[in-house]
Amino acid sequence: MESENFKNNLIITEDGSSSVFSGHFICTYHSIHGAIRESDHIFIQSGLCYFLEKTKRKHAKILEFGFGTGLNALLSLSYSQSNNLKIDYSAIEAYPLSTELVSALNYTHMTN
Repeated sequence: MESENFKNNLIITEDGSSSVFSGHFICTYHSIHGAIRESDHIFIQSGLCYFLEKTKRKHAKILEFGFGTGLNALLSLSYSQSNNLKIDYSAIEAYPLSTELVSALNYTHMTN
């Protein structure tokens, strides 16, 4: 159970997508300007797409340190399905979010 001092709180970013403010680390998980916008630009476009373009592969293996809200994994899944790619995705998270907080995130309807 989270200590009241280290409580995580749901926030809504400027693009309408959810993120989390970490009471433990005193920072947000994503940019306040847009969680989905940021993850798409950094993780998908500048990371996954760049890798696939440079290597000409249709398969990628991803190891994410810090699963966080799972947004990068969800966007990777969506991208792989839209582009007929195979992705082996693994993630490590030292501070998993509560089930209640994850359930409150609005990613599935924003990424469909």
